[in-house]
Amino acid sequence: MTAIPEVPENITQRKVIVYKSRVDPAMLKQKAEEMKNELFVKRFSKPKPEDIHVVSVDKHYEPYVLVDAKYRIEYFTKKNYTFEVAEKAKEVKILGESFKPQMMAIPDTEPEQFRKVISLEGHEGLSTKTKHISFLTRPDTKSCPIRFPLLPLKIIHKKS
Repeated sequence: MTAIPEVPENITQRKVIVYKSRVDPAMLKQKAEEMKNELFVKRFSKPKPEDIHVVSVDKHYEPYVLVDAKYRIEYFTKKNYTFEVAEKAKEVKILGESFKPQMMAIPDTEPEQFRKVISLEGHEGLSTKTKHISFLTRPDTKSCPIRFPLLPLKIIHKKS
């Protein structure tokens, strides 16, 4: 068995980015005042705005990790190639190497018929390129990429 060569990796340095907040508590409280009637509607009864009071507005941050990766994989797979040769062929030379044809049954023939073939084992070189984006959060939170702001934000602290 041949040894698998070590593949060099190009891993980017980890970055911690803190964004400037786009909303302030006063704005959130005003929005809550505007929406309070819609939030507490019960079937056919609608409470009066003065019956509902916004007591406090809490703002908290949830950390998450954004994994943005690109990778390319190059690999070889073994492949068997079968070539049909002339009935009278006794030897076939390909790239200076000699191959003796063998008889192979032709499937689904009555009575069974045969043909002369040579089989070569080769390796196909394949490659794939992929981009992957993941959002990692705490296990107890349900996060979806849609929840995260997609608009550019002002960076107030960047640490590499």
